[in-house]
Amino acid sequence: MAKVPFSKLGLKKVKEDIVKIDFNGIEIDVKQYLPIDDKLGFAANVISNAADGNRFYNPIKLEAFMTLEVLFRYTNLSFTETQQKDLSKLFDIVVSNGLAKAVMAAIPKNELDGVF
Repeated sequence: MAKVPFSKLGLKKVKEDIVKIDFNGIEIDVKQYLPIDDKLGFAANVISNAADGNRFYNPIKLEAFMTLEVLFRYTNLSFTETQQKDLSKLFDIVVSNGLAKAVMAAIPKNELDGVF
């Protein structure tokens, strides 16, 4: 079987598509794709934060940190240092007010499946 040079395929880097959503009258940019390096950082942060002192993963922490990482990495939202210090409170706010659900609904399912 003859080898086909990869460069002959004419593939290009994935363009960063962004969808805008309206949340409480504010327009938020939501990325449709996260490059692999960002996904690796996403996973590293979730894993390091979701383990307890014995290095066992707490499923509730896992869900919370995954949800917050989606907001941190897929949107143009900015958070203060104070907000980032109390991640439990931040999680409760973004979930109870529907922000997390609205952002996740704007990301393609196959993309979210790649990080969840």
